[in-house]
Amino acid sequence: MMRHSTARACGVGGTHLRFCLSALALLDDTRSRLDRAMALQLAKRSDGKMPVSSLANAVLPRTGEGESITALHLAARSGSGEVAAVLLESGADHAVVDSRGRTPLSFAAAAGHGGIAKMLLDAQAKVDNQDSLGWSALHHAACAGQAAVCTLLVERGADVSLLTGEGMSALHLAAQEGKPACVKALAQAGARVDSTGSASLRRSCLDVAVRHGKLGCVAALLQLGADARVVDGDGNTPLNVAASKGEPLALRALLPKSDLGVANAQGLQAFHTAAACGQLEALRLLLPLCDVHARTSKPASGSAATAHDLTALHLACKAGQAGAVAELLAAGAQRDALDSQRRSALHYAAWFGRLDALVGIVGEPGAYVLHAQQLDAQDALGRTPLWFAAAQGHAECCAALISAGASVTAGAQSPCAAAKQFQGHQKELLAMLQAGKIGGEAVE
Repeated sequence: MMRHSTARACGVGGTHLRFCLSALALLDDTRSRLDRAMALQLAKRSDGKMPVSSLANAVLPRTGEGESITALHLAARSGSGEVAAVLLESGADHAVVDSRGRTPLSFAAAAGHGGIAKMLLDAQAKVDNQDSLGWSALHHAACAGQAAVCTLLVERGADVSLLTGEGMSALHLAAQEGKPACVKALAQAGARVDSTGSASLRRSCLDVAVRHGKLGCVAALLQLGADARVVDGDGNTPLNVAASKGEPLALRALLPKSDLGVANAQGLQAFHTAAACGQLEALRLLLPLCDVHARTSKPASGSAATAHDLTALHLACKAGQAGAVAELLAAGAQRDALDSQRRSALHYAAWFGRLDALVGIVGEPGAYVLHAQQLDAQDALGRTPLWFAAAQGHAECCAALISAGASVTAGAQSPCAAAKQFQGHQKELLAMLQAGKIGGEAVE
């Protein structure tokens, strides 16, 4: 109480003492150790050697956090309205920026100090000033979840469509950080819920919320009418993103507003994505709604030789998702289905050395489920699964295939020749293949 009485008694003319009390008030009111240390430095400067106008705009030296800021920045961040008012009356520049290009208004917005934000705006602070990262005060408020400040800034002319250097709007940031109140406030203020940001970002706010697992914002955006069919730069719908992230709650929210048949730029539907990423909860949720035999479409970019017409089982084997392989087989997936290059799921498991997936396809010793024609199926270039395993040096996969009955002589291209050409240093692999099979058949 003594501090406030002394300040009033001092009057406008008591410049040095007035600034000293202002700095001390800031010292008392700030919550962070860093701000208290900075305020103390300012207070020590108020020793009669500098006029208050100079002190009001003095820039503190860089701290351990790399900041160079003024007393007005500190007052805005700490919420000390009295100090901010005194500083402004004493000539503090409301447009001054810190070492990262941030104004006091951005500090106040991020901290949720609406009163100080209004004070700065009344002093003609520019509402849309952007810092070195392209963030305005509205971006800072949205990211920090300061819904009331967002509303104030928009009422005072803030541009809701302004993008950061990374191409994100304030609504994108609110969705990313899981701030549903800000999402609603910004949408009600005119922000486009289906904005995809800059050409380099190309992600809707719904996509961003799903990608970061912010289910509250997913629900809020859908309630506000966000279009779940908007795709990102890779052709992914939010449903496809949810499938890749394994977000069953987001999937359930998106399903009624999504088209399950939409494929991304790689030709994958959400169902395929869940299998390829091994997201079992998502896969179990989607399996009853999708055709387990559904094929990938031709990728948007790629040569005529680029494989397509893959099933989810192909993709799970390629990625080594043994759990997804088991789920798909239990749902009736065909083990010997062929893609556009006449490769089976077994080809992919062998090619990429996915032993667990491979065993899931051929079965366990004593309970093998593929016959010789399936084991030795040739792709469009005459290569068998064993050829791929040999060429890549996957000795365990070679052993599993040979044990299951794969022939080293089948196919237009020899597995032995592939091993010699690409894996000549693997003597044990070569010996295994030259022996014909474990326990037997010699190769001439």
